[in-house]
Order: sequence, then C-alpha cells, then structure tokens
Amino acid sequence: MHVILGLLLLVPTLVAAFNCPGPGSYVDPNDCSKYYVCWGANGKAQKSCPSGLVYNGAGGFCDWPANVDCGGSTGGGGSTGGGGSTGGGGSTGGGGSTGGGGSTGGGGSTGGGGSTGGGGGSSGGGGSKAKAEAREKELTSSDFFKMMKKSTETLDSSEVEKIAPGRGSNPANVKRVERLLTNKDWEFLFPQRNVQYTYRKYLQAMGKFPYICGDYADKNSDAVCKKTLITMFAHFGQETGGHSPHDPIPEWRQGLIHLTEMGCKETGPGCGYNDACTGMWSKAWPCGKNADGSYKKYFGRGAKQLSHSYNYGPFSDAMYGNVDKLLNAPDLVGSTWLSLASATWFFAFPQPPKPSMLLVIDGTWQPNSVDKAANLKPGFGVTIQIINGGIECGRGEDARALNRQKYYKEFAKYFKVDISGEELSCARMKKFVHGGAGALEIFWKKGVNNECKLTQWQEPSAPYSSLKPGDYVKCVEHHFKVKLQ
Repeated sequence: MHVILGLLLLVPTLVAAFNCPGPGSYVDPNDCSKYYVCWGANGKAQKSCPSGLVYNGAGGFCDWPANVDCGGSTGGGGSTGGGGSTGGGGSTGGGGSTGGGGSTGGGGSTGGGGSTGGGGGSSGGGGSKAKAEAREKELTSSDFFKMMKKSTETLDSSEVEKIAPGRGSNPANVKRVERLLTNKDWEFLFPQRNVQYTYRKYLQAMGKFPYICGDYADKNSDAVCKKTLITMFAHFGQETGGHSPHDPIPEWRQGLIHLTEMGCKETGPGCGYNDACTGMWSKAWPCGKNADGSYKKYFGRGAKQLSHSYNYGPFSDAMYGNVDKLLNAPDLVGSTWLSLASATWFFAFPQPPKPSMLLVIDGTWQPNSVDKAANLKPGFGVTIQIINGGIECGRGEDARALNRQKYYKEFAKYFKVDISGEELSCARMKKFVHGGAGALEIFWKKGVNNECKLTQWQEPSAPYSSLKPGDYVKCVEHHFKVKLQ
C-alpha cells in the first residue's frame, strides 16, 4: 500500500559544469527540459521539469514547449527566485512550525519532487474550474506527490471520534498501535500524566493520520511503528515532562505531565502568543476574539505545546478543513483528543526546508550533499533539529537535547528497538537550508496566464498547499480575481 517512490526527486543532482551568474534559477544551456537552482557562489543543483515540459527561464517555471523557444542555445534564460537569505533563528514562522527554528529562510527552492509547477499557457486554469483542476492534477501527478499526499492524508474527524480501544472497526494503523502499545504499556510509561492524556485519545490522534504506523510494502511496518513510538515519546518527555531527578519514577517515564504551558491561563495577563494577530499573517490565520474585544490566547497546549496563531490556524485546517475552529476556540487543543493530535500533526507534516519526522523515521528522507555539508544525518538527532534545532542544536551538547537522547535510549530498550550506530546527537548539526533534500515545493503561489505555480514557501496572505485538495483553484481565484465555474 505504501510504496515509497520518488526518492530521487527529493535529491537534486549536483553538477560542476554550469557556472551560476548569481542566486536564482537558470535554464540548462544544453537541455531546456532541465534547469539549475543557484544559492551562492558555489552552491547549485540541477533539476528536471516533469515529462513533456521545458523550463521557461523568463517566467521561472516549467512550461509547455509551444511557449518556449528551445532552438539552438537556450542561454541563461533569466533569473528567478531570491538570494538565499539565512535569516531567522527561532521559529520558521507561519504554516507549520511549532518549535524553535531548525530552519533558515531563503529563496530559490530546490525541492519539489520533480515539478516546479506553474505558468505557461495553453492549458491555462483561468477559463474553467475543470481546466484548473486538470492543471493541478498534472502538476502533482508524480510518484513523489502521490507519496507526499498519502503521508499527510487525514481521517474525517467524525470517524476519529469513534475510535476506541479494542473496537473491531478501528483503522488498520490504530490496530497496529494497539498491538505494539497496550493500555497497560501506556499506564506504565506515563504514570504521572495529566488526566486528559488518555490511551484512547492517543489512539485517536494516531488514527487521524492513517499513514503513521501504517502498512509499508517494502519495509518492516512494525519496526517503523516502534521507531515512531519511541521518537514521539522521547520528545513528549522533554516537552511535557516533570524533569525531576529525585522522583521515584525515572525521568524518562515522567512525560505528559503538563497539558498547558506552565504559568499560563485562559484569563489574566500575559501568555497571549497573539503577536501575529496583526500583520502579514493575520489574513491567513485570523485570530479569534473574546467578548471584550481582546484576542484569544495561543499559548502552549497539548503534547507538542502548540503555540502561536500561525500554528493553531494550520492545525485547525488539517483537523477540520477550516482555520477558524481552533483560532476561535484554542482551548480545545488542551481539552480533547487534539491534545495529542497536535503532536501527530507536527510529526506528519513537512515544513520546508525541514522534512517531516515521519519521512525521516521511515527512511524516505535521505540527505543530499547540501544536507551532508550541514552534518544533517538520518537518526534521532535530526528529529531534534526539526523540533527545536534553533535552540538545542549546532552549539555543542545542549541539556535539553541530552534529555531527549536519554529518554530515547530508555524507550528503545523498553520496545526492544536496536538503535546502535544511529546518530542521536544534533550538537554539530547546522540548520536545514534551501537546497537540502527537505526543501520541497509544496505550496502554491501566483504564476502567469491565470495559473499558479509551486514554491517552497507559504505566502502570508494566501497560504495554499498542494497537499490540500482544492487549494489550487483557490489560489487561481485569489490571485487573478476570477471565479472559476
């Protein structure tokens, strides 16, 4: 069911023959079905357009051959994209990151699974909804995109509500979790947990994402699931644990104690985390308001300690198909099965240029030369970089990262998972950057000729995703002020 395909599309080919004029994207002078992404004096990657398309250097996208002159030398074709900024330490900001950093900004994506999406005309999406949907399907039809969509698929929340321990019609991935992690195990591993963190809610959180602990055709599915469990639980321990060395319960079993951020309350001053309620992200993620006109509070809640409106909005969209549900009622993240689903959501969704933890653990993500230069290697260490790398990684051993490693080792022993030879530390890992294998073009942005194209970054005013059905049509309608019928 889950054949992992398209891995080569995740890893751009690095070449030496082409000299980059500067940061941006340039057509290959020898083959206009290919192009180069340049991000510095010596950094470049070669990519290929989808079958049947060629690179339009003037527009910066893969286009129909009828719209591009490929006769003779195609030249440099014009630069697109920006210059490789590495700004921003802590959070990656809007659309998906819940932790501190691990990501650096920058233009010129090298990801994208074989398609840079976009422009070009003859099959334009502006004329009808059917044509736009056909164009969307064309741009996301690769094996890579099929795998990405599968890995982020969600079960309808009304079905999630029905999941319960021992229920015969539970989803297949939930049944696997029940077999590998019993209620007795849950009670033993988290004896001090908050009452909201129940075994049933954990099963529901896993059931929301059928790919997590699902079936693989080419891997040991139980082994991948066990590695998933110990990774999650180690991070639970650091994010929500008691961290009491004198407690009779060892630290690695003190996870899930905290439901909400320490010192924060629904009422009273402080802990708003609503600084993005005005400014560039306010349109995409409109904050809810209290009766007195003040903004709702988006402090840390749940097993992942989800915080900030720009994370509550995307999480709400993934759970309910709209951003308003949790922006208007953020307390639901601490009072329902969403307290654990916030963690599984973060686990399953990529945040370019960071890959998802799921694709790291199941082996789909493999570092390319850019990643290797940053010392980013498969293993538990890189999941620390994903969750909180801007704070805990790249500066020598950090006490918080060491906690995570310690807990991971203990959970590995409990579940009998062999982690020998695995890179557990992120002490020498640099941040993920564009050009890495996780820098995937999965968001829609404005193209030309009534079409949208793929990009690595979400737009603040219109954060449309290729992983969400229907967002391509919304992108076209938003940017070109049309109503497709």
